[in-house]
Amino acid sequence: MAFRRLASVLLAGIILVSGCSGDTRPALTGPDTGLGPDGGSMTVGGLELKVPAGALTKSEDITIERIPADSLTAPDGFQLVGGTAYRLGPEGLTFQKSVTVTISYDPADLPPDAKASRLRMLHFGSQLETPASTVDEAAGTVQAQVDHFSAVVVGVPSGPYQAVACPGLSPAATHGQPLDRVELGQLPSDFQPLLAALAEVDGDTVTSFGRVDVNDQGNAELLVPVHPSTSPQGGPVQLSITDGTFACASFGFQIDPLDPAPGELKAIADELQGILDAQEAVLGTSREELLATPAADLPQVLIPIALAQGALNDPDNDSSLVAIADGTSPASEAARLDLLEPLLARTGLRSSLAASVSASGAAAPAARMSLGPGAGLCTPDAINNGPAGPDTGLLDACMQEAADAAFQVNGATGELYGDMSQVLGAVGLVPGLGTPAGVAGFVVWLLQNSNSRTAALLPSSFVQTSGEVGRPTFKEDEPGPDRLDLFNATASNVGYDLGKELLSGLLQSSGVASTLDGFMDAEQVAGSEVNSALSYVLTGPVADGILENAGVDALDLKPELFGPVLVMPQTWSTAKIVGDAFTLRDSIHYDPEKVGTATLVLRTNSDRFGGQQATWQSELTVKRLQVTISPTEVFLAPGTQQEFQVEVTDAFYPEQIRTDTAGLQGTAGQPVSTSENVFTVTYTAPANPDPSQPDLLTVRDTAKTGARKNATEPRVATATIRFGQIRISPGTACLDPGDTLQFSADVEGLTDPTVTWSASAGSIDPQTGLYVAPSSAPAGGTAVITARSVQNSDIKDQVTVNIGGCDCSWSVQLEGSPLIHSDSSDTGLFVVNGGGYLGSITLDDTQSGQTLGISAVPPVAGEPGIPIGTTGSLQGTVIGNLGLSAQDLNYTSVDYLPLVLSDNDGQTVAGSISGTVMISSVADPGNPRSGSFSASFRIVSDGSPQSTGDQTIYSCKVGS
Repeated sequence: MAFRRLASVLLAGIILVSGCSGDTRPALTGPDTGLGPDGGSMTVGGLELKVPAGALTKSEDITIERIPADSLTAPDGFQLVGGTAYRLGPEGLTFQKSVTVTISYDPADLPPDAKASRLRMLHFGSQLETPASTVDEAAGTVQAQVDHFSAVVVGVPSGPYQAVACPGLSPAATHGQPLDRVELGQLPSDFQPLLAALAEVDGDTVTSFGRVDVNDQGNAELLVPVHPSTSPQGGPVQLSITDGTFACASFGFQIDPLDPAPGELKAIADELQGILDAQEAVLGTSREELLATPAADLPQVLIPIALAQGALNDPDNDSSLVAIADGTSPASEAARLDLLEPLLARTGLRSSLAASVSASGAAAPAARMSLGPGAGLCTPDAINNGPAGPDTGLLDACMQEAADAAFQVNGATGELYGDMSQVLGAVGLVPGLGTPAGVAGFVVWLLQNSNSRTAALLPSSFVQTSGEVGRPTFKEDEPGPDRLDLFNATASNVGYDLGKELLSGLLQSSGVASTLDGFMDAEQVAGSEVNSALSYVLTGPVADGILENAGVDALDLKPELFGPVLVMPQTWSTAKIVGDAFTLRDSIHYDPEKVGTATLVLRTNSDRFGGQQATWQSELTVKRLQVTISPTEVFLAPGTQQEFQVEVTDAFYPEQIRTDTAGLQGTAGQPVSTSENVFTVTYTAPANPDPSQPDLLTVRDTAKTGARKNATEPRVATATIRFGQIRISPGTACLDPGDTLQFSADVEGLTDPTVTWSASAGSIDPQTGLYVAPSSAPAGGTAVITARSVQNSDIKDQVTVNIGGCDCSWSVQLEGSPLIHSDSSDTGLFVVNGGGYLGSITLDDTQSGQTLGISAVPPVAGEPGIPIGTTGSLQGTVIGNLGLSAQDLNYTSVDYLPLVLSDNDGQTVAGSISGTVMISSVADPGNPRSGSFSASFRIVSDGSPQSTGDQTIYSCKVGS
C-alpha cells in the first residue's frame, strides 16, 4: 500500500456511504424487571443493560422494547445501522451512576465502504446525544454509558467527518513555520483523544495532516505541518481539527517558508559517527575494524555497532546515510533534502548530538577493560566459568562498561528523540514524503541502535537474586547471632532483534508513533498493511538498501544470562535490617532483639555493576515465648492436692521456668519435666483455707538470653485455686427408726452452691436433703449423711445420725447433793437454795456419754421465786454433742412450795419441787421431747441440804 493512500485511510478517516435496512420483525418487549440499589442486568434481543450498584436509589420496573429503527429520525451527518432500535423505560429515568448499554450489530448492515470502527451509539431524548462508544468488532457490539433512559440505536457518520460546532476553538496565531507550536483552545468533549489537523489548499485535492496534542492545561496544540505541496516555501491552507469522526469548521492559516539549511544531514551524520567512535573505543574496536570484518566473524557483542557503522557510512554502501547526505546516493533526490534539512536544523538536533559527542570523548578510566573482538570477555561463559568459579569482578566490570557506554550517549537521548519526533511529525504525515520520512526514521534508528547496543549484548541488568540465611526464625530466648550465608545475583542482556530495534526507533519518537498507532488501531488496518506501511515509513526502499548493502541480514540475538555470582557484603553489597525485631551486629551477622518480624535486605552497592542494583530480602522472625498452664481454675477441698501441667512453647531453654510460691495459702512445688517442654507442678491445699481468698499459682519463664535479655514484659501463666467447704446442719441427731429429718448444707468458697445428698443407711432426697431413717436400726446403730459439691466432687461434709437407743434420764439435786438419784448415777436437775430458783439441768446421752449442761437462772430481784405454772427458757452451755444447742431446752412449768428462810438455828425448811422439762429443736420446734421431774426436800438450820422422799425417774428422748 502506498504511503499516500495509507495516510489518507488512517488519518483522514473513511468516507462512509449511507444506507440502512428496515426491520420487519414484530416489536419485542422484555418483561418488567425490578432492579434496585443493588443493581443487576437484563437482556432483550440484541441489547444488554447493566446497572451498577448505587445507580438507583429505589426499586424500579425496568423495560426494554425493541422498535423499528425507521421510527426514529436519523440526525444530520449520521445514518442508522440495521433495522432495530430499543426504547428503555421508564422514559426519562435518571441514574446516580452511569449504566452500560451494549447493542449487537450485523456487519452486513453497514453501508458500503463504512468501517465498523466508526460506529457510534445514538441516544435519543430531548436532544440527540452521541456518548463515547466502544466497538468490539470480534463480538459485533457497540457499547456506551448513559445516565438516563430514552431510545438508543447504532449509527455511523454518513460522510468523512461529522461537522460539529467548536466554540472553544480560538487559534493563538494565524501563521507559523513547520514545527512551530500553536495553541488552538478547547475542543468539544465528544472528541476522542486521537487528534489531527487536516490541511487543505483551496482548489486542490492534495491534503496533508499535522499533529495535534492536548497540553497540560487541556488545550489543543498544533504542530504546524509541512505545506501539502511539500514546498519549503509554504503557503496558505485551510486547517480543520478532527478526531476521525467529528471535525471542526476549517479556518485559514499561513504556513511560513523554511530557512534553508544545506549540509545539515551531513553534519548530523558526522556527529553520529562521533558517537559511534566513542562507543567503539569503549568496546576496544574501531570503525575500520568493524567495516573490514565480516559480520559472521565478529563477536556477538560487536554485531549491533557494526550494523550501525555500516548503515551510517560504509564506503561500499551507496545507500548509507552519509551517501544520501552527500548527494551520491540514488536515494538522495527522493530524500528531499531541501525540505528535510531545514526541518532538522529547526530542531537543534545537531547541537544536541555535538554535546553528546563531547561527553563521549571523555578519557576512559585507566582500569577500563578492553572488550575487543579477540578478548572473549563479557560473555556468559567467561563470567560463569572463571578460574575460581563464577567471576563477580568480571561481571562488575562488564556491567560498568555497559553503563558507561550508555551514559555517554544517553545524556541527550530523550531530547534527541523529541527533536526527531517533531521532524517525523512534520514529514511523516504528508503524502509524497515517504523517502524523507524514511531517512528521518533511519536517523532515529541509528540513535536507538547506539543507545541500545551496549545494553543489548553486554550484561546490563539484574534479573534474578537468591540468598540464604542461617536461621530465619528465632525462639524468643534463643541466643544470637546468626549470619547471611549466601547472596547471589544473575544478570542478563536484552538481546538484539533488528526488526524490533527499527520499530522501537520510531515508537520511541513519541509523536508520530502514537498518531500512527492510534489511527491504525481505530481504523482496524490489517496487519500486513501496517507492516508494509511501517516498512515504507520507517525504512522503505532507502533503509532496506542501507541494511542490505551493509552486509547484514536478519539478526535476532536472544537474551543471555550471566551468573549467578556471589555478591556478598561488604565488597559487592550492603545489608540492612528493616524493623526493630533484629539488629545487625556487622555486615553479615544479625541478632534477635524483640518479638516480631524484621526484613533483612541485601542490595548491591550503587557504585558496583554499573549502578544496577540487585536486591534480595528475607523475613526474620522472633517468635513469642509462651507459658501455658492447665487447668487454669480449680476448686479444692482443704488438704487435697492438684497436679497442674505447664507447657512452654517457642523457648530455647524451656527449663528456665519457676513457680512463684510467695503469698500462697497452700504449698506448690517447682516444675518437674515430663518431656522436652512439658512440666508438672504439684499444689497442696491448706487444711483450713480462707475460701474468700483464692490462691494464684504463677509459673514464669526466667530466661535472660536472646530477645529476652532486656525484656521487661513477663512470660507467665497463672492458675486460680479456689477453696470449697461444706457444713451440714444439724451436726448430729438421734432418730427412731422411720423418723424423718431435714438436713441443710452451708456451702462456702464455691461458685455453684449445689450439693448432692447421700446416706449410708435409710434414704435421703439427693437434691433437698430430706432424710428418712431406716425401719430398723442398722448395724452399728448409726447412718452417715454426706453432702457432696456438684462443682467439685472432692469437696464434701459428713455427719453421723444415731438410729434408736436415744433414751436419757433425769434426776434432781439440791445444792449439789442428790435429792433424787437414779440407779445409773445420772446427774439431774438442780435447785438453788438461795431463793428456790430452778438452777440447772444436765442431760446425759446414755449411748455416748456426752452431756448437755444448763447453767443456773439468776434470781430476779423482788421475786420470791418462780410462780407456779411459769414457762420460759433456761440459759445453758453445750457440753456434749447431742445435736442440740442451748436454745433447744425449754421448760413449761415449775411447781414448788414456797421456801421459808430463817436465821434461827436448827430450823428446818421442807418442801417439794416438780416440773416438766420439754426439749425442742429450733430447726423443728413442733417435734419436742419432754421429761418430768418431782422431788421433796428440806433445809436444816445449818444450811445443809438433805434429800427426803422417794425419787422419781422419768425417761426422755434426746434429739429432735
